[in-house]
Amino acid sequence: MNTKTPATHGPVDDDRSGRLIFSLKEIFHFNGEWHQQARRRVVRSHTIVFIREGSGTLTIDGTKYKIEKNKLFLLTPGMLVEVSVDAGIPLETYYLTFTMALSTRSNQAWSVSEVEKIPLINYGEIAVQNWMQVDHMIRRLHEGRDAKTGLLRWKQQLGFEEMLYTLMEEAKTNDEDSNPLYTMERSAIYMDKHYADNIKIDDMARLSGLNASSFSRLFKKSIGMLPSDYLTHVRIERAKEMLQYSKGMREVSQNTGFCDEYYFSRIFKKVVGIPPSIYVKKNWNTDSARTGRELKAVRVAVTYIDEVDHLIALGLLPIAVPNDHNEDHTEHIIPYLQEYLQDAPRIGCEQTISKDLLRKLNPDMIIACRFMRNWGITELDKIASTHYYFWEVDWRNTHRELAKVLGQEEKAERNIEQFNRQVLTARDTMHKRAGGKKFVFLEMTQQGIRVSPYTSNGGWLLFQQLELTPASVVTDNNWNQLIMPEEAAAINADYIIVGRRSGSQQVYNQFMAHSAVRKKKLLEVPRYPWAKGGPIAYSNGINHALSLFENMHK
Repeated sequence: MNTKTPATHGPVDDDRSGRLIFSLKEIFHFNGEWHQQARRRVVRSHTIVFIREGSGTLTIDGTKYKIEKNKLFLLTPGMLVEVSVDAGIPLETYYLTFTMALSTRSNQAWSVSEVEKIPLINYGEIAVQNWMQVDHMIRRLHEGRDAKTGLLRWKQQLGFEEMLYTLMEEAKTNDEDSNPLYTMERSAIYMDKHYADNIKIDDMARLSGLNASSFSRLFKKSIGMLPSDYLTHVRIERAKEMLQYSKGMREVSQNTGFCDEYYFSRIFKKVVGIPPSIYVKKNWNTDSARTGRELKAVRVAVTYIDEVDHLIALGLLPIAVPNDHNEDHTEHIIPYLQEYLQDAPRIGCEQTISKDLLRKLNPDMIIACRFMRNWGITELDKIASTHYYFWEVDWRNTHRELAKVLGQEEKAERNIEQFNRQVLTARDTMHKRAGGKKFVFLEMTQQGIRVSPYTSNGGWLLFQQLELTPASVVTDNNWNQLIMPEEAAAINADYIIVGRRSGSQQVYNQFMAHSAVRKKKLLEVPRYPWAKGGPIAYSNGINHALSLFENMHK
Protein backbone atom coordinates (compact mmCIF):
# COMPACT_ATOMS: atom_id res chain seq x y z
CA MET A 1 0.00 0.00 0.00
CA ASN A 2 1.37 3.43 -0.97
CA THR A 3 0.55 6.46 1.17
CA LYS A 4 1.79 10.06 1.25
CA THR A 5 1.68 13.20 3.34
CA PRO A 6 1.13 16.90 2.51
CA ALA A 7 3.98 19.39 2.68
CA THR A 8 5.16 21.00 5.90
CA HIS A 9 7.75 23.72 6.40
CA GLY A 10 10.33 24.92 8.88
CA PRO A 11 13.63 26.83 9.14
CA VAL A 12 17.01 25.48 10.21
CA ASP A 13 20.18 27.49 10.84
CA ASP A 14 22.79 27.18 8.11
CA ASP A 15 26.55 27.64 8.47
CA ARG A 16 26.30 30.56 6.05
CA SER A 17 24.44 33.78 6.89
CA GLY A 18 20.78 32.96 6.62
CA ARG A 19 18.58 30.02 7.41
CA LEU A 20 17.80 26.87 5.53
CA ILE A 21 14.09 26.28 5.01
CA PHE A 22 13.02 22.69 4.39
CA SER A 23 9.66 21.82 2.90
CA LEU A 24 8.64 18.20 3.41
CA LYS A 25 6.52 17.37 0.38
CA GLU A 26 5.52 13.71 0.45
CA ILE A 27 6.21 10.45 2.25
CA PHE A 28 5.69 7.19 0.39
CA HIS A 29 5.82 3.72 1.92
CA PHE A 30 6.15 0.64 -0.27
CA ASN A 31 5.96 -2.88 1.16
CA GLY A 32 5.56 -5.86 -1.14
CA GLU A 33 6.78 -7.48 -4.36
CA TRP A 34 8.51 -5.03 -6.74
CA HIS A 35 7.26 -5.78 -10.25
CA GLN A 36 8.49 -2.70 -12.13
CA GLN A 37 11.06 -3.17 -14.87
CA ALA A 38 14.46 -1.60 -14.28
CA ARG A 39 14.73 1.70 -16.16
CA ARG A 40 16.49 5.01 -15.67
CA ARG A 41 14.61 7.84 -14.04
CA VAL A 42 15.54 11.46 -13.43
CA VAL A 43 15.17 12.58 -9.81
CA ARG A 44 12.82 15.58 -9.63
CA SER A 45 13.05 16.49 -5.92
CA HIS A 46 15.46 16.09 -3.05
CA THR A 47 14.70 12.55 -1.89
CA ILE A 48 15.59 10.35 1.05
CA VAL A 49 15.29 6.62 0.37
CA PHE A 50 15.38 4.30 3.38
CA ILE A 51 15.49 0.53 2.77
CA ARG A 52 13.96 -1.49 5.62
CA GLU A 53 14.02 -4.83 3.78
CA GLY A 54 15.02 -6.01 0.34
CA SER A 55 17.82 -7.04 -1.98
CA GLY A 56 18.98 -5.68 -5.30
CA THR A 57 20.91 -2.81 -6.89
CA LEU A 58 20.39 0.95 -6.93
CA THR A 59 22.41 2.72 -9.63
CA ILE A 60 22.98 6.47 -9.05
CA ASP A 61 24.65 8.39 -11.89
CA GLY A 62 26.39 5.21 -13.03
CA THR A 63 27.57 4.11 -9.56
CA LYS A 64 26.03 0.88 -8.28
CA TYR A 65 24.99 0.44 -4.65
CA LYS A 66 23.58 -2.63 -2.94
CA ILE A 67 19.95 -2.55 -1.87
CA GLU A 68 19.87 -4.19 1.55
CA LYS A 69 18.39 -3.79 5.00
CA ASN A 70 18.92 -0.43 6.76
CA LYS A 71 20.55 1.29 3.79
CA LEU A 72 19.82 5.00 3.34
CA PHE A 73 20.33 7.12 0.22
CA LEU A 74 20.07 10.88 -0.36
CA LEU A 75 19.24 11.93 -3.91
CA THR A 76 19.37 15.41 -5.48
CA PRO A 77 17.36 16.76 -8.45
CA GLY A 78 18.89 15.84 -11.80
CA MET A 79 20.43 12.53 -10.70
CA LEU A 80 19.87 9.50 -12.93
CA VAL A 81 18.77 6.47 -10.92
CA GLU A 82 17.89 2.89 -11.80
CA VAL A 83 16.34 0.36 -9.42
CA SER A 84 16.73 -3.39 -9.86
CA VAL A 85 15.19 -5.61 -7.16
CA ASP A 86 16.00 -9.31 -6.85
CA ALA A 87 13.06 -11.46 -7.91
CA GLY A 88 11.00 -13.15 -5.21
CA ILE A 89 12.35 -11.01 -2.38
CA PRO A 90 9.89 -8.50 -0.82
CA LEU A 91 10.92 -4.86 -0.73
CA GLU A 92 10.02 -2.42 2.05
CA THR A 93 11.15 1.14 1.63
CA TYR A 94 10.27 4.73 2.50
CA TYR A 95 10.64 7.67 0.14
CA LEU A 96 10.67 11.20 1.57
CA THR A 97 10.69 14.08 -0.91
CA PHE A 98 11.41 17.67 0.09
CA THR A 99 12.50 21.05 -1.20
CA MET A 100 15.10 23.35 0.27
CA ALA A 101 15.76 27.11 0.17
CA LEU A 102 18.00 29.65 1.90
CA SER A 103 16.36 32.64 3.55
CA THR A 104 18.65 35.69 3.98
CA ARG A 105 18.09 39.17 5.32
CA SER A 106 19.55 42.33 3.77
CA ASN A 107 18.59 45.93 4.56
CA GLN A 108 15.71 44.72 6.74
CA ALA A 109 14.25 42.76 3.81
CA TRP A 110 14.12 38.99 3.47
CA SER A 111 14.94 37.08 0.27
CA VAL A 112 14.70 33.39 -0.54
CA SER A 113 16.96 31.51 -2.93
CA GLU A 114 17.13 27.86 -3.96
CA VAL A 115 19.79 25.58 -2.47
CA GLU A 116 21.16 22.63 -4.39
CA LYS A 117 22.67 20.59 -1.54
CA ILE A 118 22.31 20.13 2.21
CA PRO A 119 25.51 21.28 3.92
CA LEU A 120 27.65 18.65 5.66
CA ILE A 121 26.02 15.72 3.83
CA ASN A 122 27.38 13.98 0.73
CA TYR A 123 24.64 12.78 -1.59
CA GLY A 124 24.38 9.13 -2.55
CA GLU A 125 24.66 6.40 0.09
CA ILE A 126 24.81 7.69 3.69
CA ALA A 127 26.48 5.56 6.32
CA VAL A 128 24.07 5.38 9.26
CA GLN A 129 25.36 3.98 12.54
CA ASN A 130 22.22 4.49 14.62
CA TRP A 131 19.83 3.07 12.04
CA MET A 132 17.27 2.10 14.71
CA GLN A 133 16.81 5.76 15.67
CA VAL A 134 16.49 6.83 12.03
CA ASP A 135 14.03 4.01 11.38
CA HIS A 136 11.85 5.16 14.29
CA MET A 137 11.96 8.78 13.11
CA ILE A 138 10.91 7.89 9.56
CA ARG A 139 8.10 5.59 10.73
CA ARG A 140 6.88 8.32 13.09
CA LEU A 141 6.81 10.79 10.19
CA HIS A 142 4.84 8.30 8.11
CA GLU A 143 2.34 7.74 10.93
CA GLY A 144 1.73 11.50 11.03
CA ARG A 145 1.26 11.79 7.27
CA ASP A 146 -2.42 12.78 7.53
CA ALA A 147 -1.83 15.72 9.89
CA LYS A 148 -4.50 18.32 9.16
CA THR A 149 -4.17 21.01 11.82
CA GLY A 150 -1.37 23.53 11.88
CA LEU A 151 -0.14 22.32 15.25
CA LEU A 152 0.14 18.69 14.13
CA ARG A 153 1.81 19.68 10.87
CA TRP A 154 4.29 21.77 12.83
CA LYS A 155 5.03 18.69 14.97
CA GLN A 156 5.54 16.73 11.74
CA GLN A 157 7.99 19.33 10.52
CA LEU A 158 9.94 19.28 13.77
CA GLY A 159 10.26 15.52 13.42
CA PHE A 160 11.57 15.90 9.87
CA GLU A 161 14.15 18.48 10.91
CA GLU A 162 15.22 16.28 13.83
CA MET A 163 15.85 13.46 11.38
CA LEU A 164 17.90 15.72 9.08
CA TYR A 165 19.91 16.89 12.08
CA THR A 166 20.61 13.26 12.99
CA LEU A 167 21.83 12.57 9.45
CA MET A 168 24.08 15.64 9.58
CA GLU A 169 25.54 14.45 12.88
CA GLU A 170 26.15 11.02 11.37
CA ALA A 171 27.86 12.63 8.36
CA LYS A 172 29.98 14.80 10.64
CA THR A 173 31.08 11.72 12.57
CA ASN A 174 32.00 9.95 9.33
CA ASP A 175 34.04 12.96 8.19
CA GLU A 176 35.80 13.04 11.54
CA ASP A 177 36.81 9.42 11.08
CA SER A 178 39.36 10.58 8.49
CA ASN A 179 41.07 12.66 11.20
CA PRO A 180 43.65 10.49 13.06
CA LEU A 181 42.65 11.89 16.47
CA TYR A 182 38.99 11.09 15.85
CA THR A 183 40.07 7.64 14.67
CA MET A 184 41.66 7.18 18.08
CA GLU A 185 38.38 8.10 19.77
CA ARG A 186 36.61 5.51 17.65
CA SER A 187 39.25 2.96 18.71
CA ALA A 188 38.56 3.81 22.36
CA ILE A 189 34.82 3.35 21.77
CA TYR A 190 35.56 -0.04 20.22
CA MET A 191 37.46 -1.05 23.36
CA ASP A 192 34.55 0.19 25.50
CA LYS A 193 32.22 -2.21 23.70
CA HIS A 194 34.48 -5.21 23.02
CA TYR A 195 36.68 -5.29 26.12
CA ALA A 196 35.80 -8.97 26.71
CA ASP A 197 37.29 -9.97 23.35
CA ASN A 198 40.92 -10.84 22.65
CA ILE A 199 41.84 -7.32 21.48
CA LYS A 200 45.35 -6.93 20.10
CA ILE A 201 46.81 -3.44 19.83
CA ASP A 202 48.78 -4.41 16.70
CA ASP A 203 45.52 -5.37 14.97
CA MET A 204 43.84 -2.09 15.94
CA ALA A 205 46.84 -0.17 14.63
CA ARG A 206 46.70 -2.04 11.33
CA LEU A 207 42.96 -1.36 10.96
CA SER A 208 43.69 2.34 11.59
CA GLY A 209 46.27 2.35 8.79
CA LEU A 210 49.16 2.96 11.21
CA ASN A 211 52.07 1.04 12.64
CA ALA A 212 51.91 0.10 16.32
CA SER A 213 54.27 2.88 17.41
CA SER A 214 52.37 5.67 15.61
CA PHE A 215 49.03 4.28 16.78
CA SER A 216 50.13 4.24 20.43
CA ARG A 217 51.53 7.76 20.19
CA LEU A 218 48.39 9.23 18.58
CA PHE A 219 46.13 7.29 20.96
CA LYS A 220 47.90 8.72 23.99
CA LYS A 221 47.74 12.23 22.48
CA SER A 222 43.98 11.90 21.91
CA ILE A 223 42.83 9.84 24.90
CA GLY A 224 45.49 10.61 27.50
CA MET A 225 46.93 7.14 28.04
CA LEU A 226 48.48 4.34 26.02
CA PRO A 227 45.99 2.00 24.31
CA SER A 228 47.10 -0.98 26.42
CA ASP A 229 46.60 1.03 29.61
CA TYR A 230 43.20 2.25 28.41
CA LEU A 231 42.05 -1.29 27.63
CA THR A 232 43.14 -2.41 31.10
CA HIS A 233 41.31 0.56 32.63
CA VAL A 234 38.09 -0.32 30.80
CA ARG A 235 38.31 -3.98 31.80
CA ILE A 236 38.93 -3.18 35.46
CA GLU A 237 36.02 -0.71 35.55
CA ARG A 238 33.71 -3.34 34.05
CA ALA A 239 35.06 -5.89 36.53
CA LYS A 240 34.18 -3.57 39.44
CA GLU A 241 30.61 -3.50 38.21
CA MET A 242 30.43 -7.27 37.71
CA LEU A 243 31.87 -7.99 41.16
CA GLN A 244 28.74 -6.45 42.66
CA TYR A 245 26.55 -9.14 41.09
CA SER A 246 28.79 -12.11 40.17
CA LYS A 247 29.63 -15.09 42.39
CA GLY A 248 33.21 -15.86 41.39
CA MET A 249 36.47 -14.36 40.17
CA ARG A 250 36.67 -16.87 37.33
CA GLU A 251 33.38 -15.66 35.85
CA VAL A 252 34.42 -12.02 36.11
CA SER A 253 37.85 -12.65 34.58
CA GLN A 254 36.32 -14.57 31.66
CA ASN A 255 33.79 -11.80 30.99
CA THR A 256 36.35 -8.99 31.04
CA GLY A 257 39.00 -10.36 28.69
CA PHE A 258 41.52 -11.73 31.20
CA CYS A 259 43.05 -15.14 30.56
CA ASP A 260 42.37 -16.47 34.08
CA GLU A 261 41.34 -15.36 37.57
CA TYR A 262 44.93 -15.28 38.85
CA TYR A 263 46.13 -12.82 36.23
CA PHE A 264 42.93 -10.82 36.72
CA SER A 265 43.52 -10.59 40.50
CA ARG A 266 47.12 -9.47 39.98
CA ILE A 267 46.18 -6.72 37.49
CA PHE A 268 43.19 -5.65 39.61
CA LYS A 269 45.43 -5.17 42.66
CA LYS A 270 47.99 -3.30 40.57
CA VAL A 271 45.36 -0.85 39.25
CA VAL A 272 42.99 -0.51 42.23
CA GLY A 273 45.49 -1.00 45.05
CA ILE A 274 43.67 -3.89 46.74
CA PRO A 275 42.74 -7.45 45.65
CA PRO A 276 39.23 -7.93 44.19
CA SER A 277 38.14 -9.98 47.23
CA ILE A 278 38.95 -7.06 49.57
CA TYR A 279 37.26 -4.65 47.13
CA VAL A 280 34.04 -6.66 47.29
CA LYS A 281 34.03 -6.74 51.10
CA LYS A 282 34.78 -3.04 51.30
CA ASN A 283 32.19 -1.87 48.80
CA TRP A 284 29.32 -4.37 48.62
CA ASN A 285 29.13 -6.41 51.82
CA THR A 286 28.24 -3.59 54.22
CA ASP A 287 24.93 -2.92 55.84
CA SER A 288 25.13 0.73 54.80
CA ALA A 289 24.64 -0.32 51.17
CA ARG A 290 21.37 -2.05 52.03
CA THR A 291 19.69 -0.10 54.81
CA GLY A 292 18.58 3.46 55.37
CA ARG A 293 20.40 3.88 58.69
CA GLU A 294 23.26 5.90 57.22
CA LEU A 295 21.12 8.16 55.07
CA LYS A 296 21.28 11.83 55.93
CA ALA A 297 17.89 13.04 57.15
CA VAL A 298 16.74 16.21 55.35
CA ARG A 299 13.65 18.36 55.83
CA VAL A 300 12.54 17.75 52.27
CA ALA A 301 9.11 16.30 51.48
CA VAL A 302 8.58 14.37 48.24
CA THR A 303 5.23 13.66 46.62
CA TYR A 304 5.90 10.97 43.99
CA ILE A 305 7.55 7.54 44.14
CA ASP A 306 10.32 8.42 41.67
CA GLU A 307 11.45 11.29 43.90
CA VAL A 308 11.91 8.98 46.90
CA ASP A 309 14.14 6.80 44.75
CA HIS A 310 16.20 9.79 43.61
CA LEU A 311 16.80 11.13 47.12
CA ILE A 312 17.75 7.77 48.63
CA ALA A 313 20.18 7.21 45.75
CA LEU A 314 21.69 10.60 46.66
CA GLY A 315 22.09 9.45 50.28
CA LEU A 316 19.21 11.56 51.63
CA LEU A 317 16.19 10.48 53.72
CA PRO A 318 13.13 12.71 53.11
CA ILE A 319 10.99 14.01 55.98
CA ALA A 320 7.84 12.78 54.19
CA VAL A 321 7.22 10.24 51.41
CA PRO A 322 4.23 9.01 49.37
CA ASN A 323 2.62 5.58 49.51
CA ASP A 324 2.21 3.05 46.72
CA HIS A 325 -0.88 1.18 45.45
CA ASN A 326 -1.70 -2.46 46.22
CA GLU A 327 -3.40 -4.71 43.69
CA ASP A 328 -6.77 -3.78 45.27
CA HIS A 329 -5.90 -0.04 45.13
CA THR A 330 -5.30 0.22 48.86
CA GLU A 331 -2.12 2.03 49.88
CA HIS A 332 1.09 0.60 51.30
CA ILE A 333 4.76 1.46 51.67
CA ILE A 334 6.81 1.46 48.45
CA PRO A 335 7.95 -2.20 48.29
CA TYR A 336 11.43 -1.97 46.82
CA LEU A 337 12.30 0.97 49.13
CA GLN A 338 10.65 -0.47 52.23
CA GLU A 339 13.91 -1.11 54.08
CA TYR A 340 14.71 2.61 53.93
CA LEU A 341 11.27 3.96 54.81
CA GLN A 342 9.98 2.00 57.80
CA ASP A 343 9.86 5.08 60.03
CA ALA A 344 9.32 7.80 57.42
CA PRO A 345 5.95 9.65 57.66
CA ARG A 346 3.74 8.84 54.65
CA ILE A 347 1.43 11.45 53.14
CA GLY A 348 -0.85 9.52 50.76
CA CYS A 349 -0.55 8.33 47.19
CA GLU A 350 -0.76 10.41 44.00
CA GLN A 351 -4.25 12.03 44.02
CA THR A 352 -4.63 11.36 47.76
CA ILE A 353 -1.55 13.38 48.85
CA SER A 354 -2.55 15.12 52.09
CA LYS A 355 -1.59 18.78 52.27
CA ASP A 356 -2.75 18.85 55.90
CA LEU A 357 -0.10 16.25 56.82
CA LEU A 358 2.49 18.26 54.89
CA ARG A 359 1.64 21.37 56.89
CA LYS A 360 2.01 19.49 60.17
CA LEU A 361 5.42 18.14 59.14
CA ASN A 362 6.53 21.68 58.22
CA PRO A 363 9.23 20.78 55.62
CA ASP A 364 11.82 23.28 54.44
CA MET A 365 11.25 22.21 50.84
CA ILE A 366 8.77 20.19 48.78
CA ILE A 367 9.70 18.42 45.54
CA ALA A 368 6.87 17.78 43.10
CA CYS A 369 6.48 16.83 39.46
CA ARG A 370 4.53 19.34 37.36
CA PHE A 371 1.89 16.76 36.46
CA MET A 372 0.79 16.71 40.12
CA ARG A 373 -1.17 19.86 39.29
CA ASN A 374 -3.25 17.82 36.84
CA TRP A 375 -4.23 15.59 39.77
CA GLY A 376 -5.47 18.57 41.73
CA ILE A 377 -2.40 18.76 43.99
CA THR A 378 -1.83 22.53 43.84
CA GLU A 379 -0.64 25.40 46.04
CA LEU A 380 2.16 23.34 47.58
CA ASP A 381 4.28 26.48 47.52
CA LYS A 382 1.97 27.93 50.19
CA ILE A 383 3.19 25.18 52.56
CA ALA A 384 6.92 25.42 51.78
CA SER A 385 9.33 26.40 49.04
CA THR A 386 8.49 23.98 46.21
CA HIS A 387 10.71 22.78 43.39
CA TYR A 388 8.67 21.63 40.38
CA TYR A 389 10.37 19.51 37.71
CA PHE A 390 9.37 17.92 34.42
CA TRP A 391 9.16 14.12 34.53
CA GLU A 392 11.29 12.29 31.94
CA VAL A 393 11.68 8.61 31.12
CA ASP A 394 15.45 9.07 31.15
CA TRP A 395 15.88 9.36 34.93
CA ARG A 396 19.42 10.71 34.59
CA ASN A 397 18.26 14.19 33.59
CA THR A 398 15.92 14.45 36.59
CA HIS A 399 18.61 13.01 38.86
CA ARG A 400 21.04 15.75 37.86
CA GLU A 401 18.39 18.43 38.32
CA LEU A 402 17.38 17.29 41.81
CA ALA A 403 21.01 16.75 42.81
CA LYS A 404 21.80 20.34 41.85
CA VAL A 405 18.91 21.63 43.98
CA LEU A 406 20.05 19.49 46.93
CA GLY A 407 23.79 20.03 46.56
CA GLN A 408 24.61 16.43 45.65
CA GLU A 409 26.01 16.82 42.12
CA GLU A 410 29.08 14.62 42.65
CA LYS A 411 27.00 11.78 44.09
CA ALA A 412 24.60 12.00 41.14
CA GLU A 413 27.42 11.71 38.61
CA ARG A 414 28.76 8.64 40.43
CA ASN A 415 25.28 7.08 40.35
CA ILE A 416 24.95 7.78 36.64
CA GLU A 417 28.42 6.46 35.86
CA GLN A 418 27.69 3.26 37.78
CA PHE A 419 24.38 2.79 35.97
CA ASN A 420 26.03 3.34 32.58
CA ARG A 421 28.64 0.68 33.38
CA GLN A 422 25.88 -1.65 34.52
CA VAL A 423 24.03 -1.13 31.23
CA LEU A 424 27.16 -1.95 29.23
CA THR A 425 27.69 -5.16 31.19
CA ALA A 426 24.09 -6.29 30.77
CA ARG A 427 24.01 -5.27 27.11
CA ASP A 428 27.10 -7.31 26.29
CA THR A 429 25.76 -10.37 28.11
CA MET A 430 22.32 -10.24 26.49
CA HIS A 431 23.57 -9.49 22.99
CA LYS A 432 25.82 -12.54 23.04
CA ARG A 433 22.72 -14.70 23.50
CA ALA A 434 19.98 -12.67 21.84
CA GLY A 435 21.59 -10.35 19.33
CA GLY A 436 19.02 -9.74 16.57
CA LYS A 437 16.21 -11.49 18.46
CA LYS A 438 12.94 -9.58 18.84
CA PHE A 439 11.64 -8.36 22.20
CA VAL A 440 8.31 -6.95 23.37
CA PHE A 441 7.22 -5.72 26.79
CA LEU A 442 3.58 -6.41 27.66
CA GLU A 443 1.92 -4.67 30.62
CA MET A 444 -1.07 -6.50 32.05
CA THR A 445 -3.73 -3.94 33.03
CA GLN A 446 -7.34 -4.13 34.16
CA GLN A 447 -8.50 -2.89 30.72
CA GLY A 448 -6.33 -5.18 28.59
CA ILE A 449 -2.70 -5.72 27.61
CA ARG A 450 -0.64 -2.66 26.80
CA VAL A 451 2.17 -3.02 24.28
CA SER A 452 4.79 -0.86 25.95
CA PRO A 453 6.08 1.69 23.41
CA TYR A 454 9.66 2.63 22.58
CA THR A 455 9.46 5.75 24.79
CA SER A 456 7.93 4.09 27.90
CA ASN A 457 9.90 3.15 31.01
CA GLY A 458 10.29 -0.44 29.85
CA GLY A 459 10.90 0.58 26.24
CA TRP A 460 13.58 3.04 27.28
CA LEU A 461 15.37 0.34 29.27
CA LEU A 462 15.01 -2.49 26.75
CA PHE A 463 15.37 -0.74 23.41
CA GLN A 464 17.26 2.48 24.09
CA GLN A 465 19.65 1.37 26.82
CA LEU A 466 20.12 -2.37 26.31
CA GLU A 467 19.66 -1.83 22.53
CA LEU A 468 17.53 -4.94 22.11
CA THR A 469 15.52 -5.26 18.91
CA PRO A 470 11.82 -4.34 19.29
CA ALA A 471 9.17 -6.55 17.71
CA SER A 472 7.27 -4.96 14.84
CA VAL A 473 4.21 -4.41 17.06
CA VAL A 474 6.16 -1.92 19.24
CA THR A 475 5.25 1.69 18.42
CA ASP A 476 7.25 4.86 19.02
CA ASN A 477 4.97 6.66 21.46
CA ASN A 478 1.51 5.04 21.56
CA TRP A 479 0.91 4.61 25.29
CA ASN A 480 -2.72 3.60 24.68
CA GLN A 481 -2.15 0.54 22.50
CA LEU A 482 -4.30 -2.07 24.25
CA ILE A 483 -4.80 -5.54 22.80
CA MET A 484 -6.68 -8.65 23.88
CA PRO A 485 -4.92 -11.70 25.41
CA GLU A 486 -5.35 -13.76 22.23
CA GLU A 487 -3.74 -10.99 20.16
CA ALA A 488 -0.84 -10.73 22.60
CA ALA A 489 -0.27 -14.48 22.45
CA ALA A 490 0.10 -14.27 18.66
CA ILE A 491 2.77 -11.52 18.69
CA ASN A 492 5.83 -12.42 16.65
CA ALA A 493 8.56 -11.99 19.26
CA ASP A 494 11.37 -14.21 20.49
CA TYR A 495 11.20 -12.85 24.05
CA ILE A 496 8.20 -11.47 25.90
CA ILE A 497 8.73 -9.34 29.00
CA VAL A 498 5.61 -9.44 31.19
CA GLY A 499 4.68 -6.93 33.86
CA ARG A 500 1.49 -6.58 35.91
CA ARG A 501 -0.40 -3.52 37.14
CA SER A 502 -3.09 -3.24 39.78
CA GLY A 503 -6.26 -5.25 39.05
CA SER A 504 -4.76 -7.19 36.13
CA GLN A 505 -4.94 -10.75 37.49
CA GLN A 506 -7.83 -11.86 35.26
CA VAL A 507 -6.21 -10.49 32.08
CA TYR A 508 -2.91 -12.10 33.09
CA ASN A 509 -4.58 -15.50 33.63
CA GLN A 510 -6.28 -15.31 30.20
CA PHE A 511 -2.97 -14.46 28.53
CA MET A 512 -1.04 -17.25 30.25
CA ALA A 513 -3.74 -19.80 29.39
CA HIS A 514 -2.94 -19.60 25.66
CA SER A 515 -0.86 -22.51 24.42
CA ALA A 516 1.15 -20.22 22.11
CA VAL A 517 2.43 -18.30 25.13
CA ARG A 518 3.97 -21.39 26.68
CA LYS A 519 6.11 -21.85 23.56
CA LYS A 520 7.72 -18.41 23.90
CA LYS A 521 10.52 -17.21 26.16
CA LEU A 522 8.81 -15.30 28.98
CA LEU A 523 10.51 -13.03 31.50
CA GLU A 524 8.18 -11.83 34.26
CA VAL A 525 9.37 -8.63 35.92
CA PRO A 526 8.22 -6.60 38.96
CA ARG A 527 6.41 -3.28 38.66
CA TYR A 528 9.56 -1.24 39.15
CA PRO A 529 11.15 0.14 37.05
CA TRP A 530 8.87 -1.06 34.28
CA ALA A 531 6.09 1.28 35.40
CA LYS A 532 7.80 3.80 37.70
CA GLY A 533 11.09 4.42 39.41
CA GLY A 534 14.44 6.18 39.54
CA PRO A 535 18.09 5.12 39.69
CA ILE A 536 17.60 2.38 42.31
CA ALA A 537 14.60 0.89 40.50
CA TYR A 538 16.31 0.91 37.11
CA SER A 539 19.45 -0.64 38.56
CA ASN A 540 17.32 -3.35 40.21
CA GLY A 541 15.42 -3.80 36.95
CA ILE A 542 18.57 -4.49 34.96
CA ASN A 543 19.85 -6.92 37.59
CA HIS A 544 16.52 -8.76 37.71
CA ALA A 545 16.13 -8.99 33.93
CA LEU A 546 19.73 -10.10 33.53
CA SER A 547 19.32 -12.76 36.23
CA LEU A 548 16.17 -14.12 34.58
CA PHE A 549 17.85 -14.07 31.19
CA GLU A 550 20.97 -15.90 32.39
CA ASN A 551 18.88 -18.53 34.22
CA MET A 552 16.88 -19.08 31.03
CA HIS A 553 20.07 -19.73 29.05
CA LYS A 554 21.96 -21.91 31.52
